[in-house]
Amino acid sequence: MDREKVSIVIPAYNASNYLAEAIDSALAQSYKNIEIIVVNDGSPDDGATKRVAESYGDKIRYFEKPNGGCASALNYGIKQMEGFWFSWLSHDDLYLPKKIETLLALIDRYNLNPDTTVLGCNDLIMRPSGKTTSNLFNNSIGVLSPVQAFGETLNKKTFNGCGLLIPKTILQEVGDFRIDYKHLLDRELWMRIAVNGYSYCYADEALVISRVHEQQVTVKAQDSLYQEEEMLIKEYSDINTQADGFLEQLCYFAVKRQHPKLGKLIQQKLQQQGKLDVRTRISICRWGIEGGLKRIVRNTYKNSLRKK
Repeated sequence: MDREKVSIVIPAYNASNYLAEAIDSALAQSYKNIEIIVVNDGSPDDGATKRVAESYGDKIRYFEKPNGGCASALNYGIKQMEGFWFSWLSHDDLYLPKKIETLLALIDRYNLNPDTTVLGCNDLIMRPSGKTTSNLFNNSIGVLSPVQAFGETLNKKTFNGCGLLIPKTILQEVGDFRIDYKHLLDRELWMRIAVNGYSYCYADEALVISRVHEQQVTVKAQDSLYQEEEMLIKEYSDINTQADGFLEQLCYFAVKRQHPKLGKLIQQKLQQQGKLDVRTRISICRWGIEGGLKRIVRNTYKNSLRKK
C-alpha cells in the first residue's frame, strides 16, 4: 500500500451522462499521486457507461460487477485500492483541482496523525442549469473530536462523502459501507468511524461540487429514508461507549427528525445513566423546535436549487 497515493473510487450506475466530467475533474487534480477506480455497478444501459469509462484507457482502472447498490460498489472499489487514502467521487459530482492537495496539507497545518484522522471539506452546489453557487449549509472548520464529529454529521450537516479523504487503515478497522443501508450508507459509516474514536478535520474552503437534480433521495424516497433513520437510531441507541455526548446527540437527532418514540427511549437510557440533566432536557426541547424550522428551510432551499 502506497501511503502517499490517493485512490479515487467512482461508483457508476447508468452514469454515461456525467461520468466523463467526474473523471476529468479527478484527472485534473494538482496532486498527482492518484489512481482512479471506476466501478460499473451493473448498469443496464447497453454499455453506455462502459464505453465512457473505457475511452480513458490506462488513465483509469475500470471494473464491472453485478448490480448491488452504491455501498457494494464502493466496497468493491476499496478492495482494489493501491493507495492509503480513500476518496469517493460520485459519478455526477466534481472535484475542484486542489481538493486532494488542500486536504493533505491539513496534516501539517494541524499536526494530525494521518492514521487516525479523516480529512474533509465542504461543497458548492451545481444547479440543473449548470450554475454553481455556495451551499447554505456547511460543516464546521478545523479539528472535530469523535463526539463532535458524531453530532456534526447527525445534527448539523451530513459529511459529504465526496469531500472526504479516509485512511484505508480506518476502513480496515471499522468495516465496509453497510449494504443494508440504501440511503444512509454514508452517514452510518461516518458515525461508526466517530464511535470508534477517530477524529475529523475540515478545510476552510469548499473543494467539491455537488449536483442537485430530481432523482435524488430527498426528492423520491422520503418514506424509505424515514424507515432507515428509524433503523439507524435503534442500532446506535445501543452503542457500546461510555463517552459523554454520543447518546445525547443521537437523542437530539431522533427528536429533530420526528422519531418521538425512539427519542423517549433514548431519554430513558440517559436518565438511567444519570445524564438527563437540565441542560440536556433544554437541548432536547430546542432541537425539537429547531428541527421543524430547519426542515422547512432546508426543503424550501433544496427545491429552489432544483429550479433552473
